[in-house]
Amino acid sequence: MATDWRAALRTARRQLRGDTSPALPPQESWWGWFRAALAFQPAHEPAQDVQLPPGGGRQMLFSARGEVIPQAEETADDRPVEGVPAADADHGAGDVRRGTALLAAARYDEASAVFSSILAKRPHDALVLASRAAAHRMLGRNDEAVRDASRAIELQPEGAWAYATRGAIHRLQKNYLAALDDLDKAIALEADYEWCIAGRGETYRLMGETDLALDDLGRALELNPRNDWALMCRGAAYLDSQQDELALRAFREAVSVNPDGDWALGLDALTYRLMGRDLTRHADEDA
Repeated sequence: MATDWRAALRTARRQLRGDTSPALPPQESWWGWFRAALAFQPAHEPAQDVQLPPGGGRQMLFSARGEVIPQAEETADDRPVEGVPAADADHGAGDVRRGTALLAAARYDEASAVFSSILAKRPHDALVLASRAAAHRMLGRNDEAVRDASRAIELQPEGAWAYATRGAIHRLQKNYLAALDDLDKAIALEADYEWCIAGRGETYRLMGETDLALDDLGRALELNPRNDWALMCRGAAYLDSQQDELALRAFREAVSVNPDGDWALGLDALTYRLMGRDLTRHADEDA
């Protein structure tokens, strides 16, 4: 059975900081389902000057790849967000862009409200349903997210994003076989779906299928070597298989990609501890 490295990370982080205060939960980045879809990755603070990437909605939602969610201090306020279009009275393309930009800015309640207003007039819009499913997921409303994603799949069975969203929720609920079924379908539709491949790799890892996990995580990193969430998951897979040196290398790569990710620094330290080395030597050796 795979080890809960995130729980171990929280303990290591408290020890490194020299305090007993509760560790913050790992945060998940939006540049994964937002780099290629929204179901899986750990974390950067969401920027307020959000610009939509080319392709709009679909490309923006698997950058939140999964599982470690960005916790914005303000999720619903009245401040305008640069790059977020004004509300569209006719609920047209402008409102879809607005909702997607709010989603990227981690303003999930507002994004959900925008998508709901569109669906009130266009209940069969598969993309908007999948987008609202992503917002629900990030708010922890998993039942609503699964319902929206499932409806989107009924309306547009060739849409990889909806499968990826639902698969990520199944994974978080530890329903791994259902997660694999959805993630397999998403990857069959889009063979280079980087974040979905990494998410499937993490699903395999949680099932104890380390070799399959490493295959998928390696493929995801071939597609994007700077995917810090995939690097973290690969490091955890190496730890599960007692390959501490390789784990340390993966965590260091994750730190180099995202130097501000305290989850990565904590996992690096955890690896040293597992190797029976003095944590205080880390800085001296790298100086």
